[in-house]
Amino acid sequence: MSRKKQLTLFQCSASTDKDQSSAVTVEPSETESQTDLATHTQSSPRETEPDPMAVVTESEPNEPIDMEPEFGSNNNEGCSSRHVANSPPRDIAKGLEDKPHAWLEYSLSKNAAYCYPCRFFSAGIHKSDECFISIGYRNWKNATGRTGRLVKNSLSQRHLNAAAAWADFENNQQSQRSIRSTLSQARKDQIQNNRHYLMTIVQILLYCAFQKITLRGHREGEDSQNRGNFLELIDLVSRHDSVVKNKIHDAPKNAIYTSHGIQNELLALLAKKKLHKICQAVKEAGFYSIIVDESRDSSKQEQMSLAVRYVDIEEGCVHEHFIAFMQAEHQDAESLSSYIKQALITYDFDMNKMVSQGYDGASVMNDHCSGVQTRVREFAPLAVYIHCYTHVLNLVLVDSCNPNQQPLELQKLSETRWVCRYTAVNAVSRTYNALLLTLGVVADASVSEYTQAIEARGLYDQIKSFSFIISLITFDRILSCTTPLSDQLQSNNIDLSRAANLVSGTQALLSEYRTDTYWEKVYHYATEVAKLHDVNTEVQTILVRNDTIIS
Repeated sequence: MSRKKQLTLFQCSASTDKDQSSAVTVEPSETESQTDLATHTQSSPRETEPDPMAVVTESEPNEPIDMEPEFGSNNNEGCSSRHVANSPPRDIAKGLEDKPHAWLEYSLSKNAAYCYPCRFFSAGIHKSDECFISIGYRNWKNATGRTGRLVKNSLSQRHLNAAAAWADFENNQQSQRSIRSTLSQARKDQIQNNRHYLMTIVQILLYCAFQKITLRGHREGEDSQNRGNFLELIDLVSRHDSVVKNKIHDAPKNAIYTSHGIQNELLALLAKKKLHKICQAVKEAGFYSIIVDESRDSSKQEQMSLAVRYVDIEEGCVHEHFIAFMQAEHQDAESLSSYIKQALITYDFDMNKMVSQGYDGASVMNDHCSGVQTRVREFAPLAVYIHCYTHVLNLVLVDSCNPNQQPLELQKLSETRWVCRYTAVNAVSRTYNALLLTLGVVADASVSEYTQAIEARGLYDQIKSFSFIISLITFDRILSCTTPLSDQLQSNNIDLSRAANLVSGTQALLSEYRTDTYWEKVYHYATEVAKLHDVNTEVQTILVRNDTIIS
């Protein structure tokens, strides 16, 4: 007749941190004794790890028994619940169930009990301690009770020391896990703050670059009222960002990344990143054009600039980007074309996909025989030359703003040829107002030298008189009549008949100038000019050496 009994076995493994217990149910059959072996229902116990909470059932009569040792070296490794063999008597199991011991472990294959802390944490092994450490305890009759072997072991000094060492080990493990977790989180926070601070610096640099404002100040010391755009912007951000504020004030001075060298390095990295992005966009676009121009920088060095134009297929718009400056040591067509070719190779542009080239109208660039545009087509056959429209517009604006006549300049008087004085007289007549203003400024001693001021004051008083004005107008009319005659008489194709007609015509015109009617017109015109410049029209009486009066 079958009977059913409950057996509680305290089991643990050497690889776990604390003991576990599992309830094992054993049902002996009528043909087997109470010590019959029970096995797992798993088909391959050697290949599957044991489950400490597994339920062990009655084995079949002819099922093979796995007697594989559960302990490794020295037969004192962890325990397993895969097999139960020679289990303790029923009353022993009842005692173990009533007073369980957390330190107790049981080997299924050895049918013996062991002390987990004594096996792993005892200072040394004596012969009297081998029972719960290496051999295993099997005397189930004397195991329980007040004087039982389990109680004696739990009260022994060796066991207490081992249990204390076991508890310290558990506490240390928990503490180390907590410390590692704290250090790991602190490191993550530090990395995140560093990245946030560096990203803020990069954004400030980008802002200054896009706004085309300078980074550095004239004085960047702590006592300066204006430390420059870059440092002032960082100070402004730090008032609203605690991470930036802590870095600026608490971080080491060599780790705040605000020096001039760091600024240049970050800008160089940003420029390199942007240039790489432009080159990738040009490659994706397929075809592109270049614009090249040369100029002289502040250090008198010739530089050649390279810009690229392409069509963004996704956006459907044209982009034009500056690529680089190249040092132009020589300005001949062969050298300039070689600089362009080297730049295209450096930035990995496909020369066969360059469809146009734009330069200014200089002969070294647009010459169709040996100019730059001809030499570039040798390695970029599809590149059509286009005169830069911006340069053409600039030439048009310059030509349209230039006056048709040359600017008037005051000429010196010729002592030998009176006819040549017409240019000087006409220049003074046409710039009379400007002459008065200029001499008035120079005559001011506060803005010029004393000698020049005296000379300018004398000239100013002379030309700002009615006699000078009427003399200037009279000579301008007379010389304007005689100058064409002089020029025609000196020409190569003049003949006698034409010369006689010109002379007679000039005489008739001069005779008209001598009439009272014409003189009244000249006098009236001179009076209007004098009134316009606040000049007194009364003629002063001057005595001359021959006692004649000129009025």
